[in-house]
Amino acid sequence: MTAKGLADLKGKAIGISSPGSMTDNTVRWAIKERKLDPDRDFRVIGAGTGAGMIGAIDSGKVDAGMVTQTDTAYLLQKKGAYTVVDDFTSLPYAGFSVLALA
Repeated sequence: MTAKGLADLKGKAIGISSPGSMTDNTVRWAIKERKLDPDRDFRVIGAGTGAGMIGAIDSGKVDAGMVTQTDTAYLLQKKGAYTVVDDFTSLPYAGFSVLALA
């Protein structure tokens, strides 16, 4: 799958760590900022963190996943295997996440 930004994932499944989590709130905020509806235009699915999220991305359970900072470092070591679609690390609140896909 090729995506250059969050809007390119319209109609797709996006993995979050869990409902109500920072990854959930961040992706829902970002979707709304793009004038889209997180409940109508995307499937937002709890997929865990770490190995759970990476497994969900790799297996196709989700088309892209919200990955925390420590997991981002791991993914970026796998040159060419994963793509950062959107980077939320510059948001003005604590927490770091990127939206990545295999």
